[in-house]
Amino acid sequence: MAWRDLYFYWRDRHVDGRPPRRADIDPPIDIPKLLPNLVIYDRIDGDFRVKLAGSEVVRRGGRDATGRKLNQDMATYEGMITLIEFLDRIFETGTPVIYSVARSDAGAFGAIGLLLPLSGAEGTVEMVLGGIFYRQTRTGIPAEPWTPGALTELSLSHMLEENMEAFR
Repeated sequence: MAWRDLYFYWRDRHVDGRPPRRADIDPPIDIPKLLPNLVIYDRIDGDFRVKLAGSEVVRRGGRDATGRKLNQDMATYEGMITLIEFLDRIFETGTPVIYSVARSDAGAFGAIGLLLPLSGAEGTVEMVLGGIFYRQTRTGIPAEPWTPGALTELSLSHMLEENMEAFR
């Protein structure tokens, strides 16, 4: 599970119980296979910005959002309001979020997303390391009512436990 690899990479770089700083991680060297799926978000003057978007995120999203601010008026992405809420909460609490992404249409695949805080020099959240990992297979028939592109928060502890079963 690629999202799990990203989570353990991030967790292994904690220092004295605090999330790693941006300087504490080096994804191109440490986790190069995950680079296409990574996104880094920061906050400037209260707005969130995509600091970096990986090539698979760009390809699947149909545009390169690197350098763009996120806002609720981005009509091309149904989950934008929810994503902004997740990022707000991470900046406030410093806790990670895992979520599922509903398929964008009846023929497309969904994804698992992970948002992980990165600390600043004073220990507060400065950036968020994200990963969007697309499913390789179709997963059933869309639920009714079905909101394409919607984000649904999952329980990180449940997802970790469920995925650990596969490794036993």
